[in-house]
Amino acid sequence: MRTTASSVLRARAGCGVAGMAHSYMVAFLLLCGVPVHAGLPDTVDKIRPSIVAVGTVKPAKRANAAGPALNYLGTGFVVSKDGLIATNLHVIGTARRIQVHLSDGTVHDVTAIHARDSALDLAVIRIAKQDLKPLPLADSDKVKQGQTVLAIGHPQGLEFSVVEGVISAVREIEGASMIQVAIPIEQGNSGGPLLDMQGR
Repeated sequence: MRTTASSVLRARAGCGVAGMAHSYMVAFLLLCGVPVHAGLPDTVDKIRPSIVAVGTVKPAKRANAAGPALNYLGTGFVVSKDGLIATNLHVIGTARRIQVHLSDGTVHDVTAIHARDSALDLAVIRIAKQDLKPLPLADSDKVKQGQTVLAIGHPQGLEFSVVEGVISAVREIEGASMIQVAIPIEQGNSGGPLLDMQGR
């Protein structure tokens, strides 16, 4: 049996919130040997350098505490090699001194909000880093009902976690085309990409 949380996501970005009890169920299912799609580990290795964590700096008194140096707000992904990163607008909100944690372990200050769209809940931020690996983009108009999809993010601060789901439907909601997915997602996944099995 597979347990999933059904959510309606924007075609480009966005994630919902599920409970911690659901996390434990997912972990239990994985430990019990749910099969992994052939090629999935290679796909994850390929896309991981393009996925980032978005957060704010921990207060000084907590900086030496165990765990990451960031208070995770959400996830983002690289859209250009010269430092542009896409995320959800609600992830960055009105936070100050936003930082980005790359998969190589380095942390970089956000130097500018390059673009934002409140209707799409979309933000593009910039860091002073070159030679990043942009995530290849697929054509969302070609999404099919029943298609297997992936999400990678930082739920509850658990870095670079991968989950698998399925396209439930493609719908028009308030005049906008939306992708409905059944996938385990939690706070911290917001801003991360929804990917096909080729990592696009």
